Amino acid sequence: MTMKESFEYYTHVGASDGFDVPEFPNVFALGIIIPYLKPDEEFEHHESLKELNCCSKLAVDHYDMKNYANYEFVKVVKANSQAVAGAMFYITFEARDKDKDDAPVEMFEAKVYSGIKETNMRVLTCRPKKVTIIDEDVRCNKEEYECDSNS
Repeated sequence: MTMKESFEYYTHVGASDGFDVPEFPNVFALGIIIPYLKPDEEFEHHESLKELNCCSKLAVDHYDMKNYANYEFVKVVKANSQAVAGAMFYITFEARDKDKDDAPVEMFEAKVYSGIKETNMRVLTCRPKKVTIIDEDVRCNKEEYECDSNS
């Protein structure tokens, strides 16, 4: 990973908590968060969709319990993953409030650990999707791959 790629990666991880990290082609590093399911992909037959759906439903239940809410999972929109002893998933999904007639679909984010054993899942975070803002005052010099601040 070049200095420029590293700077961009950590900027996105910091701003989005790992949910909106771009792809870095030809970068292979242990433990980085990478796109797993992209929103523009046709992934209804993806091998891990069942696991991501299960993680998302668990996250909705977790959110409902902590917030006295009654949401239902609709579908996975995208997911990032990080290799750990199992996988850490950063899932963006749609959910709907079951208590409101004609409730609009809302976007949620969940960070869910899925262990090596399928029965070992744990929700670390579930929240309505936050807006990711990348600080425009920070830029990278593409020619030298050195990062600096405009301040």
